[in-house]
Amino acid sequence: MRQVYAHQAIIVPVTENDPVMVIDGVLAGAAHRVLTSADGDRSFVRILFAVEPHRVEGLRERLDAAMAGGAWTLVESGCTRVTTEERPAARALLAARPDCL
Repeated sequence: MRQVYAHQAIIVPVTENDPVMVIDGVLAGAAHRVLTSADGDRSFVRILFAVEPHRVEGLRERLDAAMAGGAWTLVESGCTRVTTEERPAARALLAARPDCL
């Protein structure tokens, strides 16, 4: 049974490359949403994804590796909790058919 997990990263962009495309590649086939925001020279990336518990660790490792290898400077990357405000989006991810996203 799938569950929703959250991951976040803080990056300093070097070019205009979009981390969302990299993340979409890592999470292909998994229901997910990527939210980005900026504050000064830093960009904040929050990722919600719905997968089976046995797949989480591998996907987190791939997300960390992808964020470390992008056209930006990685400040930090790692797991976080789904916030109260994100719960409706989390429910929508659980209801989605991952092969249709």
